Amino acid sequence: DDEINQKNIRLVFENDENLPLAQVPQTGLYRILDNLTRNAIHASNNGGHIIVRVGVHGSKPSVLVIDNGKGIPDSIKSRIFDFDFSSKPGRGTGIGLGIVKNQCAFFGAEISFKSQEGLGSEFLVTFEPVARSKVV
Repeated sequence: DDEINQKNIRLVFENDENLPLAQVPQTGLYRILDNLTRNAIHASNNGGHIIVRVGVHGSKPSVLVIDNGKGIPDSIKSRIFDFDFSSKPGRGTGIGLGIVKNQCAFFGAEISFKSQEGLGSEFLVTFEPVARSKVV
């Protein structure tokens, strides 16, 4: 990605071993990861870092995207998942996090976030695990 190179962002992927299967198709997972990662890239400063961690939260498969970017001001936290809302006037469409929320709702996943202005953000998506049938 050009913006990662221009900003000299360090992008790290981590995953736990023995992950349970998530109840989400590949295209849904791609949309969620793509939009969360792009938002982290846009929020990152030069020389920043982003961690994308695939793992388990509780007993559920999860994706965690962490950045050390600008963070989200308290005044807009309640609106970040609204379609057509953007904290970056003149840049982007403002639909990225709306798509993520929509995809999560469609596939029965939950999304939460923590953010502190000036320090960065963490977005956690937890998926329902695939029910394993008994082998006969």
